[in-house]
Amino acid sequence: MCQVQNILLLSYYVPCIGHAGGLRVLDLYRKIRELAPSVNITLLARTDNNIDWGFDEIYEIFDEVYLVSKDDFSPSVLKRFVDGKLFDCIDLQFHQSGKFVSLARNMFVNARIIFSPLEIQSRWLWERVRTRAVHLDLIGLIESIYLTIQEIYYANNTDLVVCVSPVDEREIKKVLPHLKSIYLPTCVPNHNPKPAEDHDIDGPERGTFNLNETLTVVYFAHWGSGENMASLQWYIHNVHPLVKAEVFNYKLVILGRGMISEACDKLVKDSAIELIGEIEDPSAIFQRASVGISPSVIGGGMKGKIHQYARYRLPCVASFKLGEDLLYEQGSSILFADNAGEFAEHCVKLLNNPELRNGIGDRAYDVCSKSYSWESYSADIRNIYGL
Repeated sequence: MCQVQNILLLSYYVPCIGHAGGLRVLDLYRKIRELAPSVNITLLARTDNNIDWGFDEIYEIFDEVYLVSKDDFSPSVLKRFVDGKLFDCIDLQFHQSGKFVSLARNMFVNARIIFSPLEIQSRWLWERVRTRAVHLDLIGLIESIYLTIQEIYYANNTDLVVCVSPVDEREIKKVLPHLKSIYLPTCVPNHNPKPAEDHDIDGPERGTFNLNETLTVVYFAHWGSGENMASLQWYIHNVHPLVKAEVFNYKLVILGRGMISEACDKLVKDSAIELIGEIEDPSAIFQRASVGISPSVIGGGMKGKIHQYARYRLPCVASFKLGEDLLYEQGSSILFADNAGEFAEHCVKLLNNPELRNGIGDRAYDVCSKSYSWESYSADIRNIYGL
């Protein structure tokens, strides 16, 4: 029998397939439901029509669902919807949900409170200082300091902090050495559970390019966030020209909701770039592409891309700063690059060498299957939520 009988999830993003953060929470709670079918789970989440889609499944996973607007996602809404109800586990997903911690502690005195900030603010504050970005962005520095102070308060008032990487866990423990924490990575999305070799290969839903006649590099993003757009812009300006000069039939394909925008359109005035935009099932393109890329400007929000590519045996070139958090090995199951020149060199090498592509793709698939499946973290999930 489960120790925990009633879970309240307070999530800044709706668990859905429309964006990476929501997809992580959806996959996690699908697993919780599988592990503990008798537990009552209530969801209170903020909605954003610009990014949310594909969340019909929440009504199957959660026993009660309350979706509110951005302005209504505040401590007062907690009293409105769940006052008088009993919960023995409160899960605060994303940094912004930390603002509920004091009220949740008062309303549910004996509940276990979990804080899952997704990205550790103190880590990004240190990154700004380390790279001297403070000289270029004073407002950003002030914001980072403010968010870090918030994070310290939220973490200090919860029973457990769940980090998405060992590096994040180490960084927050530098600030709060006695903090109780655990590492639970973002695993490969399982909303479409068929393995790579079982997918039928159909043509792309949009676009005019022919995957059989080009060597295709894919950039995949769930939505057009600032980090996604900045990373794409970096690749197009600094890497794309170098690859295009070396590989005559190379094409960059861009997938993702929100990637079709005025800002993105200005980036892709090039016959070697194809902007597909939103596509519910990218498997057909992944299977027939040559390389997947995960460039990163600040090192956050890009690891899910690597798992997505690995799931379809698509070799990946990624920014070196992502490597410290992952189990993929340089030169064996992934190629990491430290600058634009290296990034282009790796892309060209893979595009020109089918044997190398296949080898790295197959080994990436093995790493992903063994180390980044939600099933492999079942024991940790039981421990975190008291199942």
